[in-house]
Amino acid sequence: MAYSNDLDSGIALWKATNNTVGFNHGIGSSKDGKMMLFETMAHNTAFFGAMDPRESASETGNPRSDAVYRTNHGYDPYTVEHYAWNTDGGAYKNSLWRYNLFPVLFDQYDNEKQLIGPLQAANISAIVGHKGKDNDEDTYNCNAPYPNGENVLSVAFHPKELKAYVSWESGTGDAWIPAACNTYVEVDLKEFF
Repeated sequence: MAYSNDLDSGIALWKATNNTVGFNHGIGSSKDGKMMLFETMAHNTAFFGAMDPRESASETGNPRSDAVYRTNHGYDPYTVEHYAWNTDGGAYKNSLWRYNLFPVLFDQYDNEKQLIGPLQAANISAIVGHKGKDNDEDTYNCNAPYPNGENVLSVAFHPKELKAYVSWESGTGDAWIPAACNTYVEVDLKEFF
């Protein structure tokens, strides 16, 4: 994305690449004041902006006009049909639980008349990050143990300031700590872009 100037050129760059595996990605442009999410898999990318009708039409979707967000599941019909774990299993339910935390957190900040800046964005990233707990309600709990943890990296990005707020996993075995429960570090990206 370092070779793109705005959202359109970032999307064009993405379209010129070859997807090999399924992940959800997002890119934003401070120049445009917009963000897009990509539901990807080999040979397919579904692009999502604010209030996308595919997300609106889903009984589990909760899009916003002023935010674009996603966890691990998909909303594009092709994505949903081809995701290997997009069923009623534990991973799917956990992803939906975490997806539905976003509106709760957005509304909380809105009700408090609090703009979402870097600190609030890192807080949202930490809360929705999977901590490996058996109980979804433990999403606010960073007390060990983390029996099923896989949260290796958690990032919030401020495109206008070119700063990332990054946390990563640490330790192994019973001493393992998920990224969402570690300290976030501010990384100034201006020297790279």
